[in-house]
Amino acid sequence: MYGVRIEQDQIIIIEGTKEDLAGMRTAPTREQAEALGQNLLYAARRKEFLSMTKEELDTPRARFLEEQVWGRHPEYEEYVPGEMIAKRKAALS
Repeated sequence: MYGVRIEQDQIIIIEGTKEDLAGMRTAPTREQAEALGQNLLYAARRKEFLSMTKEELDTPRARFLEEQVWGRHPEYEEYVPGEMIAKRKAALS
């Protein structure tokens, strides 16, 4: 069994018993753990971006998060840098 957690934009995968992996999300195979890790990282970055204040949206971290969430997934149409930041700022106004 594999445990997955996110720490500082890193996916941490640990093999162990159920007791060793207490408090972590688990998966039966390494491949499933890697997929779970990608999903958890995406969700964590999106949550962080959506919780930013207007001032925080002007930081390099906000631009990084925008690129990672909306710029790297093919299900979104065309990624335009800064567009999601502008939309979020407008929503906070």
